[in-house]
Amino acid sequence: MDYFKYFDVGVSVGLVGGGFNTGDPVFLLVFGLLAVLLEVWLSCRKSRRPGLLLPAASFLWALGSFLMCYDAALAQLLERLGITAAMVLLVFLRNNLLTLLLLAVYAVCRWIRRRRRRRTRELDRTRVEDL
Repeated sequence: MDYFKYFDVGVSVGLVGGGFNTGDPVFLLVFGLLAVLLEVWLSCRKSRRPGLLLPAASFLWALGSFLMCYDAALAQLLERLGITAAMVLLVFLRNNLLTLLLLAVYAVCRWIRRRRRRRTRELDRTRVEDL
């Protein structure tokens, strides 16, 4: 979907077709890769909090878009169409795939950091005992 055509903005990136399309798989792949790399960098820091910024932002973005779209009128329309709450929940979960990916990266980075710190402590104890 090309959202920029509605705003009369001429953006040319050099992709095939000469236009910028946020639904392009190349754009989504590059965006996802940059988000994961930034998450790795933030998660490997000494403090825990910076690594949680991107997952929190992603979750809030998905929650905000879900709450903006889901109101009483839409609930009645979905009920008439036979769309259940489970289907709506699945759409919400699909919108949070990036959040889950970023949380997985955060967990792996923190686990690796904890393991390295534990090894360093053990080596320091060994060195002190050898003295």
